[in-house]
Amino acid sequence: MNIRITGRHSEVTPEIRSYIEKKVQKLARYFEKIHEINIVLDQVKYRHIVEIVVKAGPITVQSTEENTDLRVTFDCVLSKVQRQLKKQKQRLIGNKKHLKKAAKPSHLTPVQAPPADSGAPSVELETATVTSLSVRDAILQLEALDRQVLLFLNEETHQPNVLYRRPNGQLALIQPQETTET
Repeated sequence: MNIRITGRHSEVTPEIRSYIEKKVQKLARYFEKIHEINIVLDQVKYRHIVEIVVKAGPITVQSTEENTDLRVTFDCVLSKVQRQLKKQKQRLIGNKKHLKKAAKPSHLTPVQAPPADSGAPSVELETATVTSLSVRDAILQLEALDRQVLLFLNEETHQPNVLYRRPNGQLALIQPQETTET
């Protein structure tokens, strides 16, 4: 997590810097994949203006607050950002109870084992709830859940799709292709 603190029209003292860094570290509780946090501290006469921009995965959250006390201003703007991150995360992954059911297979059924001398690996069958999502939402959900594979029903094509993470970190989408019989 990259934290950048900038002071406009004022100097950022080491005391204020450590206070801000300590408080900002707690944002990781609300969203795990925070890449960058930009904090701008501005002073105009007797007013302190604090702006925070958080970049977390595909999401950017921004908030600004103004008050006469710098610490109060920072705490207010930080609570706004925390609420926004919570809201964005819930929007990405939906209802937690629903996710737990969808994310974990409802049951595992061993497939008929091949003969021991065939050398084929054993396979377990997983069944899971398929949710209707757009490709964009599926990508966000895969990122938010830290999973390798996501099965979903494509909202545009109304067909099952599989989104998975390749070993190099890139995402790949498997879509069924209509076959033409000749």
